[in-house]
Amino acid sequence: MDPDSGTQDWNAACAKMSAGQVYLMWYSWQVGFWNSQDRLKAGNAFIYTPVADQVYYADSDTYYGSGRVFAVGSQVDDEKYARIMEFLDWYASPEGLTFQHNGIEGFNYTVGDDGKFTLINDNALMDNLPVPEEYGGAGYQDGNNAINQWIVDAISTNPNTGEPYSCQYWSTYKEATMTDMKREWQEKFDAEEPVDYMKKNNLLVVSPNVSVTLPSDSSDISVIRNQCNEALCDYSWRMIFAKDDAEFDSMWDEMCKQMDGFGFQELYDFDVEKFQIELDVKLEAMK
Repeated sequence: MDPDSGTQDWNAACAKMSAGQVYLMWYSWQVGFWNSQDRLKAGNAFIYTPVADQVYYADSDTYYGSGRVFAVGSQVDDEKYARIMEFLDWYASPEGLTFQHNGIEGFNYTVGDDGKFTLINDNALMDNLPVPEEYGGAGYQDGNNAINQWIVDAISTNPNTGEPYSCQYWSTYKEATMTDMKREWQEKFDAEEPVDYMKKNNLLVVSPNVSVTLPSDSSDISVIRNQCNEALCDYSWRMIFAKDDAEFDSMWDEMCKQMDGFGFQELYDFDVEKFQIELDVKLEAMK
C-alpha cells in the first residue's frame, strides 16, 4: 500500500502513475498514464490480470445519452448563443471528435494512403511532450482539451476511417501492439482480449445504461454524508496500516460508533431508496 494514499491529491497520484510508481491500476483508463507502444513491446506495461472469484459489472453503452449535459446560461445573449451552438455542432462532428479523442494529426497520429490512422507520440500526455508552435507550443498537457466530456463516445465509428475513434481499436494499433507480452497473455488465458475472457467464463454482468433524475441531498443529508465520508476515509486508511487485528478491530468499532452518531443509518436509508428508483428503471429496460 502507498503510505501517501490517505492524503495525496489527484495530481500527486497522476504523477506516480506516469512514473510507473504503482503496482496496480484500478481502472482500465488509468493505463493511459503509463502504457505506450514502446513499453508494450518491452514487456513492462500494465495488462489485465483476472481474479479467479471476481465478477465484473459494467453499464452498457450510453446509446440514449449518459445523463450529463452541456448547459447554456439563461443570460447568454443571441450572439454568444449562436457561437456556443456553432462550437457544439463542430464538437460533435468527425473533425471535432477526432481532436477530442485522437489529438493532432502529424503529432498524435498519421494518416495512411488507405485513410487509416496510425498512433505516434502516444506518450504525449504522460510525458507532456512539446507541441509544435503552429498549435501554440508549450507542453501537450498544458494545451490539452480540458473539457472532460464529449457528445459522441470514442467507441463510435469515425466515418472518415471506418474504425472507432478510440485508438485501441485501430487495426494499425492492434498490429503494432501484438507483442510477446500480449501473445503470452492470450495463450495463458485462452482469449483474444480481456472482455473475451470475461464473456467466455461468464464473469461479465452488463446492466442497462439508463438516464434517470435522482433526488438531491437535502441540507441535513449533505451534512451527514460529508461527516461520514471524512470519518470513513480517515479510519479506513489507518486501519490498513494497523499493527495487528486487535488494533484494526478497535478502530473499526470506533469508526462505526462515530458514523452511527453522525446519522449513518439515515444516510443509508436515503441512498437505498434513491438507488431503488434507478434499479426499477434498469429492470424495466431489461424486459
